[in-house]
Amino acid sequence: MKRQDLKAFEAARFKGSENNDPITMNGFQTNRSGGILGGISNGDEIVLRAAMKPIPSITREQDTIDREGRPSKMKFTGRHDIVSMCLRPWSRLSWPITIYD
Repeated sequence: MKRQDLKAFEAARFKGSENNDPITMNGFQTNRSGGILGGISNGDEIVLRAAMKPIPSITREQDTIDREGRPSKMKFTGRHDIVSMCLRPWSRLSWPITIYD
């Protein structure tokens, strides 16, 4: 896989020497940084990515322990996926404020 084709947070696996953006007289050769270096825009297109872990509150019965450390069972009811529905509008509203700040 080419470094330019990295998805999500895969770049975290590489050393800085493998994931840097070399600069020439014509600008940066790559945009692996997503347009921001050291918290400052480098003039390239700013690329934003977000990730969210799966919500562990599922309706299937799960093994757990109680307050005394004894084995127990737990089952959630109701809607717990509301966070994922709010993520898109929240991220669209919060990143411009963060960039402006």
